[in-house]
Amino acid sequence: MKKTTLIIMSAILMTSAFLASLSASTSSTMAQTKAFTHTMFAELGTELSCSNCHIAREALHKVYTSNDYPFYYVTLVDFVDTAAIDRIDEYNLYGYPTVWLDGGYRVEVGGLPEDEAYYRQDLTDCGARAVSNIDVNLTATWLGNAQIDIDVNVLNYERYSYNGHIHVYVTEVESTMGWNDTVGHPYTFPLLDYAFNQNVSIASNGTWAGSLIWDGHDHNDGQGNDFGNIQFGNLEVIAAVFNSEIHQGFSDPPSGNPFDAYYVDDAAGVWLGTPHPPAVPTNPKPVDGATNVDVSKDLSWTNSAHEDIGEDVYSDLYFGITNPPSLFKANIFEMKYDVGIMQFHTKYYWKIVAHDNHGQVTEGPIWSFTSASVPDITPPTVTIEKPKSGYFYIQDNDGKQRLLSKNTLIIGKITIEVDATDTESGIDRISFFIDGEQQGEVTTAPYTFVWSRFSLPFTSHMIRVVAYDEAGNNARQDINALKFL
Repeated sequence: MKKTTLIIMSAILMTSAFLASLSASTSSTMAQTKAFTHTMFAELGTELSCSNCHIAREALHKVYTSNDYPFYYVTLVDFVDTAAIDRIDEYNLYGYPTVWLDGGYRVEVGGLPEDEAYYRQDLTDCGARAVSNIDVNLTATWLGNAQIDIDVNVLNYERYSYNGHIHVYVTEVESTMGWNDTVGHPYTFPLLDYAFNQNVSIASNGTWAGSLIWDGHDHNDGQGNDFGNIQFGNLEVIAAVFNSEIHQGFSDPPSGNPFDAYYVDDAAGVWLGTPHPPAVPTNPKPVDGATNVDVSKDLSWTNSAHEDIGEDVYSDLYFGITNPPSLFKANIFEMKYDVGIMQFHTKYYWKIVAHDNHGQVTEGPIWSFTSASVPDITPPTVTIEKPKSGYFYIQDNDGKQRLLSKNTLIIGKITIEVDATDTESGIDRISFFIDGEQQGEVTTAPYTFVWSRFSLPFTSHMIRVVAYDEAGNNARQDINALKFL
């Protein structure tokens, strides 16, 4: 019986040239390296209300985008998709989140800060496992109107016949079905439905082949929603072949929630679409040309994927005192890095090369800054330009001064506008607080925040803004206001 509570601790007919642009194929051997015996496969079991499942998704996707291991993964979102529900039941789920690697050769339960390390060790173990000598080849062609031409074959290089089971999963790169985790991120590679889900039997040196046209209009989630709106560029087809040999698996390791485990012998995947490179990195901190930068300042920047895809992006940091700078750190998932204590009064050069797990690369411009000669101890200046003391605002208008009162009165929403300057190291960020609780933070001008939260009639609130400079100094301004609605 599966638990619905979170288990934390146990945790796309045109010319052939154009058609080729809509088709992709892969052989599992393309992803293999000498360090691994096969291309591996993982399945993440989750559900929409699971508060810690985003931790597992983020960790698994971080390992995937690192390209350190030849593997693919699928997310099984329980209760919202029939195919996912059935697959989860086959694994006799114990709790969310659970990751089954290579069909249950390794199982990890829970959403923990250590998940990335656990998955890396599990993939290392899976990648060292002896497997049958088979090879999966997968081709997928977008035909338009939610139709995909899928061809898959499995080659058996063994001296004996091979028996197994093939799953060909049709997934979205990021869900458009509203299947989001509790921090608002769409689930990545969620299973929509199968293209193939059947046993295979292959003679020695023989081949099993399957071909069909998968039409999203003919498949649905079991909740009344078909997949007729899937889009070219946001699709991944993944094939995994499971050996027919039965092993004892446990979805609550080491001995709870038993299931029949069929280990994966090979996998392959096709991202369906012309890859779009990540956007050019922006928003450098320290800002380009900054002076008097504190020697302990961390570097930060903004990456974003092509808007049609939403794929996660990671970074290579080039940094140093030479122009152009040399590679300092590769494969940074976060958009921030501590380079250590820098030299005083030294000009530094740096850039970010952004790339995704599809091999698309975008090189950013070279930025520079000069470190401080002496520590910057001067705080920035900050002023709340709106709302002003003694003004009356209705639904975010420009406001009118109240002649008989110094109290600020706000009806409906209002945009808090801030002016902040720092002549030495520059403004790093502005934080907005209402009644002592942080409501938002911005790192680039204009420094604004829309306060739209409902308030009881004429309740008094304290608005506080805090400006931080690049050296860590800060200054604040407070204003009291009565707010209604």
